Amino acid sequence: MKTIKRIKKTVKMGVVLSIAAIALSVYSASSASALEAGPSLDEDIMIEFDDFIFDEELIPLFGTDVDVEATGCLPHFAGPEGIDFTITNNNDGPKRYEVFVYDGVVEIEQTPEFTFPEEATGSDSEFIFPGESHEFPRYIGTLFAPESPTVVRVQITESLPVLLIDVEDDVIVEADVIFDEEIIVCEYDAEQMLSEAAEEYAAAAALAEAEAAAAAAQAQAEAAAQAQAEAEAQATAEAEELEAELADAEEAAAEAQAALDSMIEAVSVDIESDSQETPSSNESTETASKNQPLVDGEQAIGDSLPENTDNSGLPIAMIIVVTLIGLLGLAAAGTAALNMNR
Repeated sequence: MKTIKRIKKTVKMGVVLSIAAIALSVYSASSASALEAGPSLDEDIMIEFDDFIFDEELIPLFGTDVDVEATGCLPHFAGPEGIDFTITNNNDGPKRYEVFVYDGVVEIEQTPEFTFPEEATGSDSEFIFPGESHEFPRYIGTLFAPESPTVVRVQITESLPVLLIDVEDDVIVEADVIFDEEIIVCEYDAEQMLSEAAEEYAAAAALAEAEAAAAAAQAQAEAAAQAQAEAEAQATAEAEELEAELADAEEAAAEAQAALDSMIEAVSVDIESDSQETPSSNESTETASKNQPLVDGEQAIGDSLPENTDNSGLPIAMIIVVTLIGLLGLAAAGTAALNMNR
């Protein structure tokens, strides 16, 4: 459409320049004849360029004129929003025009923007003869769509009619793209859609960050629980080990106590047996001394020896055995206490 406007301006400027050249030539010829006639000039001969006013309809146009107009934002009672297409064929021969419309969709990202599908959402075509115009039906979106499109991409192509091409020549009809632009149907709705997409992206990003933080916290909690379970298992194992050592110490102490009791019992038995043998030996000694007379300076054998000479070593042995057993018990108890402190 911009090309058509430039063509119009160029043609208009060419026409004006042509008229100016004609007027200048007429003025030059008039000036020359006036100089020959005399110094006076006739005011009627002067030509003003303002008198030459031409209507744009008289300016010949070439090519194709495309007019694409959006309805803008409309209230609900005014009807659906959409786009109107009008195509004028200014070529020498007939042309086939096709209109393709692509509905824009907002991509949810940090900087949202409208994107368009590869396949056209809507299309229409028309065969237009030279000098004729055709107004296509208003495009309001696909059938049964919940709302009208907000931003669309419009692509218009022109090609030769198939009827004018001989099939035997095997000529492929190629369509030329004469219009391809993005059209905003309602600017307010477009800005609102972009704003909502940006807010949705921000909310999704915040949710993802929160989920990542929750996952990290859960991982830390699981690691702490696992560490606590390992510590409890280790403490249980150490407690069981200490209980086993304490049981061993108690068993050793019981064995030592049993050995001590056995030793005391054996010692007491020995003492009683020795005490029973001692009176018989004393009686035999006394009997022998009574039967034999004593010489001056002699004493009886029983009187000269101290009493209980055979039992003098028993208390010492018993004390040593008891001391050793006590030391063993103390060592076992000290070991158990040290393990418990650990």
